[in-house]
This record gives sequence, structure tokens and C-alpha cells, in this order.
Amino acid sequence: MMGRSAQDCCVHDMSVLGRLAAVMAAAALAMVPTSESFMTGSMLRSKVLPWEQSMHTACACSRKGRRLLPAVGQLQWGHASLRMAEGSAGEVRVAERDVIVIIPGFLMDCNDFEPMARHFREDGWPAAVVPMRWWEWIPCLGGRSARPVLERIDYTVRKALEWDRSEEFVLPPYSYTPVDLISDFLTNPGGMLKVGGSSSPDEFPPVEPRGKDFVGDTPALPSASKVILVAHSAAGWISRIFLSHRPYGGRAYRGSRLVRTLITLGTPHGDSDGVAFENVKWANRESAPQGVRCVAVGGTGTLGSSNDFTRNACESAMPARCRLCCLTMLADTFCGFPADKVVELDGDGVTPLQSSLSFEGSEKLVLEETTHAPSYPAAIAPELHRELKEGKRWYGSQGRVNAIIKALEPSEGEG
Repeated sequence: MMGRSAQDCCVHDMSVLGRLAAVMAAAALAMVPTSESFMTGSMLRSKVLPWEQSMHTACACSRKGRRLLPAVGQLQWGHASLRMAEGSAGEVRVAERDVIVIIPGFLMDCNDFEPMARHFREDGWPAAVVPMRWWEWIPCLGGRSARPVLERIDYTVRKALEWDRSEEFVLPPYSYTPVDLISDFLTNPGGMLKVGGSSSPDEFPPVEPRGKDFVGDTPALPSASKVILVAHSAAGWISRIFLSHRPYGGRAYRGSRLVRTLITLGTPHGDSDGVAFENVKWANRESAPQGVRCVAVGGTGTLGSSNDFTRNACESAMPARCRLCCLTMLADTFCGFPADKVVELDGDGVTPLQSSLSFEGSEKLVLEETTHAPSYPAAIAPELHRELKEGKRWYGSQGRVNAIIKALEPSEGEG
């Protein structure tokens, strides 16, 4: 099996284990305990361009903003300026295509998804990652309101729709301070401790997430174009909340007016026990919204009984020693399958295929031999970590992105 290219092995600023340790430190510092029909995709591997070998440090979560245009021309180091050559075929394609907005999964960082965005750009798709850092997930721990993430999705979508395509696109970073983070952590409702009085999304009080650049419940600017959302893991069901016209925690986002296509990657769509899945159940009251093409993507290649990490992610009951591990996956229980059924489950190592595809009204796309994430901590998931080092692909690897692009092609030109 071929090894992954440099951009697929993007250097992360902190492992998931390190991020989890930082989460727990933040909780202690704040002195508030947290809770919280099938198609087979193409497996082709495209040739790695020579300049890509040294791009592992060119991450796009720059304070100076992020460019959407494909890297056809000059690349400037430091703030990842990507410019189109005038009159190029890629420029024509970009002018005709919707912007792809990539949403990182739980405790994942925008830097983790920049290689994926670059694959889309190289194929002529304008693409950007929601510019959130991993620690901005902290207020959502343990099944609390997803509104902090929803505000960031809304921000990025609005900026993409405001883009004048005759100009270079720069996605300006939003303002979010440590004080904002602490405030959100203390006040964001829901979860095991029932912050705000309840763990039910229907009863969340209307607490506005902090951040001065988030516009709140204001009408979106008129736009002839729409966006494509590509949402990883938990961001998939959060994106479904974004599409909904129902009020959630004091705001109805009505994102279906702004989105042409939603693609979810390894998202646990299936209902399960546990406070964290109250939000998933809320999303599952609606099928795919009319007028939005939805594609649920799931990976295979890791049986539920193949390793402790995957087995504990699939089971509805698990030993206490695994509770710390499961915090990184949003709940004390994850996908909710009985222990005697786990042995026959196939999936991406975190989300069983059955759960990834349990999105009513969506098209289904299965990517064989695909793992869930771009990295795993060796101390928690040694088998999955080893498979990645040996070259196993995840949803953002180039061959897998090619399969997602093929799924997008039928929607081009749809109004």
C-alpha cells in the first residue's frame, strides 16, 4: 500500500490525547466539571505534485485570513495566499461552482482539514475550512448546545456568499478571546450537569455564544449562489441543525436557504442513549430538507471487534477505564450497539457504517478501507494509529476526496 503524501500527514499542533488533556485542565481551571441505494467510491490515488512534498507547514488558519482560490499560480508562505492565473480554465470552473465549506469534527482543528481543502481547490472547486481551532469545541463537551459551532458555520457560509468572484477571496478570521471561551464554557446550556436547567435541546435557554463577529439571528444577504457543506463526524449532525427552520437554543438558522448540498463524513446519525445524543435525536426529527441534496458518506474496513477503541465506540455499555477515551467522542456511550452485535459491525474505526448512513432522505456513499480521522493518539488507539502510519486513507485523503468530487458532479448546474 502506498504511503500517504506530506499533505495527508499534516503536522498537527497537538495530538488528540494532548487536546483532551488540555480540555481537562481547562475544566479544572474553571472549577466547573464538564459533561457533556449504495455506491462504492473510487479508490484511485492521484500523483503527488513535487511542491506538495514540503507543504506540511502551510496551514490555512492564519490570522491574516484564508484564500479560497485553487493553487494554480503563486503560493506565498506564511499566510497561504493562493492566486488564480488570469484566464485559466480553473478560474472559469471556480466562477461556476459553489463554494465548499469544510467543517471540522469534534475536537478537530481547521489545520487538520486544510490538506482536504487543497485537494478540492486543485480540482477547481473553491474551498475553505471553517476557521475554528480545536479548543473552540470545549464549550460543547458532553452533549451541551452546539450553538458555538453553529455560529461559526453561519459566519463562514455568509462570508462565502458575500464573495465577489471577480476578486481574490480572503476569509477573515473572527474575533474570539480566552475570556469568550471561558464565558461560553460556563454558560453554554445542556449536558450532563443540565447547565441552564435542562439537557434537552427543546428546553435550552437562549444563551448567545460569545464572539463579536457573529451576527446573530439576522437575515442572510441575498445571493444567487449557494454553498456546499462537507461536514466531518459530529459536524454532520450539527450541520443538519444548521439547515433546520426549527428554533434551537433560541435561534433558527434556516441554513437550507443558503446550502445546495450537504455531505456528511463518518457522522453518527443513528439515535443512541446518552445525553450527548439528545442533539442527534433532535436533528433526526427531520429528514433531509427539501431543496438540499444530502449525501451520507461512511467508511468500511474496521470491524467493531478489531480493537478496543473501535469496540468501545460501538458498544452501548463500556467499562469505566474507557470513559476518558469516550469523552473525545462526545459521550459516555457512543453509537449504542449491543455488545453481541459489535463483532459483525463494519465501519471507519469510530462510526459504524450503519450509523453513518442513518440519515433519512440522504443519498448513500460507501468508501471502502477508509478510516475516520487524519490522526489517532497511539496511547488510546494504537491499532488505528498504526494503520494510518502504514498508509491507510481517511475521508480527507486525495483518493477519497476524488470519490466525493464524483458525488458532487451530478449537482453541478442545479438551481
